Amino acid sequence: MPSYFESDEGPNAPSQYPLQLITTKAQHRCHSTFTGNPLLEELQPQDVWLCPGDAASRHIADGQNVAVFNSRGRIRVVARVTERIKPGVVLVHEGAWYRPDADGTDLGGNPNVLTNHLASPGGAYAYNSARVEIEVVP
Repeated sequence: MPSYFESDEGPNAPSQYPLQLITTKAQHRCHSTFTGNPLLEELQPQDVWLCPGDAASRHIADGQNVAVFNSRGRIRVVARVTERIKPGVVLVHEGAWYRPDADGTDLGGNPNVLTNHLASPGGAYAYNSARVEIEVVP
């Protein structure tokens, strides 16, 4: 009999990081293939989607540089404020190349820096089960 098992970082789990991260496919890449193509990256830069309410409470404007982070790591991307994402959820497309700076922040925006390497309670990988926070960076 199928059963639901709540993830340690699912939407109902207690966490110091209030936002649920999902990682979907990008339209301009096939996983990491085509990363680094300037024409395609101009069409769709690596970004994080968040709803207007979550952006406003963090003083984030559309197009602003932000850091998405948790206890595992930190990425730097551009904020995309949109009604197309549910409150409390943020989206970072998978497939970006890992490019850490001297402090370890990934400037490529690879969400794998933020996700757990362990399987979810149901046995699947936990790519869409990470909790994060976002802040403005210069």
